[in-house]
Amino acid sequence: GQLHNFNPNDLGLLSSNPFGKAEGFYARQIDTMNRISEMQVKGGKGKVIEIPRIKELIQEFTIQLPPDKTSIIHGDFKPDNIIIHSTEPKVLAVVDWELSTIGHPLSDLANLCLSYYVPKAFPMYSTFSSVPNNLPESEVHKEYCKVTNTKYPIENWNFYIAFAFFRLTVIIQGVLMRSVLGQASDTTNTVSGLENGMILLANEAWNQLQQNSSQRGKL
Repeated sequence: GQLHNFNPNDLGLLSSNPFGKAEGFYARQIDTMNRISEMQVKGGKGKVIEIPRIKELIQEFTIQLPPDKTSIIHGDFKPDNIIIHSTEPKVLAVVDWELSTIGHPLSDLANLCLSYYVPKAFPMYSTFSSVPNNLPESEVHKEYCKVTNTKYPIENWNFYIAFAFFRLTVIIQGVLMRSVLGQASDTTNTVSGLENGMILLANEAWNQLQQNSSQRGKL
């Protein structure tokens, strides 16, 4: 949250050599993920399945685009990239900054909180479901909103989680492509397991978008 409080323009990150684009983060990401997915299906030479409902997903993401916000983001802010003190409740370091850019701050929070939503049936991603005495997601939201002066509850939250699921689906599709081409670094993943994972994650993305649409209709 503290990272998102920095104004990238004040730090010179939007000047002649910008750290990223100031506007339209999610619109660009939707287009990018769609193009990457199309390339992966083509690159898989008939052995890589399409993401289920991808056309409907893209349409719904476009319809439900939340208001644009700009900040410095980590880009891959997930539990695996956070080093926690072994005996004290404090963060020692945040690693893997390769995807850091200018973007929507809630993309970072959604990536972090995705572990609250990933089903146990998908073993390739860390989940919080089996962590004893885990901090409730609502408390994470409240602390974030307090630090960043964001209204709680967070509007369009299910959109952000839906996109995090969609992004993860595209990543898994990439793993599948490399696997069928014999280029995978991890040979423990089976083709059927990766395909089932894609289907599961895409369905989760769709369900989150439906929930978000329902919530928007009540406002």
